[in-house]
Formats: sequence, structure tokens, C-alpha cells
Amino acid sequence: MVVALILKRVANFDAGKEAIDKLVTIIIYAALINVFFVGLEFFVGYYSNIPGHKHTIQYLFFGLEHHGQIYDNLVPFMRMFVLFFVVGVGLLSLPYARKENELLVGLGCALIFISFWLDKGVGFVLGGFVPTPLEEVVEYYPSANEIFITLGVWAMGAFILTILYKIAIDVEHEIEA
Repeated sequence: MVVALILKRVANFDAGKEAIDKLVTIIIYAALINVFFVGLEFFVGYYSNIPGHKHTIQYLFFGLEHHGQIYDNLVPFMRMFVLFFVVGVGLLSLPYARKENELLVGLGCALIFISFWLDKGVGFVLGGFVPTPLEEVVEYYPSANEIFITLGVWAMGAFILTILYKIAIDVEHEIEA
């Protein structure tokens, strides 16, 4: 969605109002389904009272006290997930934003994308290992190598996407001519 809006401004490639409206509708439904499943995780963790599951949810969203020490380095990320999600869905749900203001649609989609990345990338992957099966809490901090590898993967993906869009735009201009 964000790429489609960027292409509309930069390359005069318009996906069409109807297609963008359908994408926004799909994004809202997918986002609401995702938050429903997050709610189920809370329900299962706190209703079942299974310590391993409950402690992971507690560690991610509220911080975990273990042997007198507070572990909460992922709490700000998960709170940003909730904030970005609410603001993103709110922006996409506004009729004015959907019909008139493409900047708000792009911002809403970007916020939802970042919130999903925080939820699944940070919360799901890192939170799944805390606490360990031996009831120890070991917080994870990425090394410089891991950060640079991640940036390299994202850069390669952006490079390939740029090349593919360049080809698609050239083909569309050839068809129009």
C-alpha cells in the first residue's frame, strides 16, 4: 500500500482508487484479526494460568520480576506496538482519510506495518525465549553483526523491489505508447 502511494507520486503509476480502497479494507480486517489473536494469547495465558505462557505475556507487556530483579527491556516495544496499531487502524478507519487524504492512508499503513513488525519480529521471536524452560530470565540484546546483517537483508530486498518496479513501470509505459 505504501509502495503504491509512493509510486503514484514519484512514477505516475496509479493503482486506482478502487484497488486502494480494497487494499485498505483488507489491511483493516487483517489488523483486527491479528489483534484478536493477541487477545487470545492474553486469554490463554491468564485463564490457563500456565506459568510458562503467562510469564512470557507478562514479560512482554508489563515486565517480569524474577529473584528481586525487574526484566522489562521489551515492554517499550510492545507498548509501541499497541500505540501504533491503535493509531494506524484509527487513521484507516476515518472516512475522510480513506477518501480524501492519501498521506493519512500511507501513515496509517506504515504504522500498522511497524506495529506488526514489533509484535511478530520483536515480541514473538524474542519473547518466546523468556523465561527459559529452566525458569531463568536472560534478556536478549542484538550484536552489531546481527544488526548489520538485518540491515543488509532489508537493503537487498529494497534493491530487488526497486528493480522490479522499474521494470513494471517501463512495461506499463510501453503498453500505453
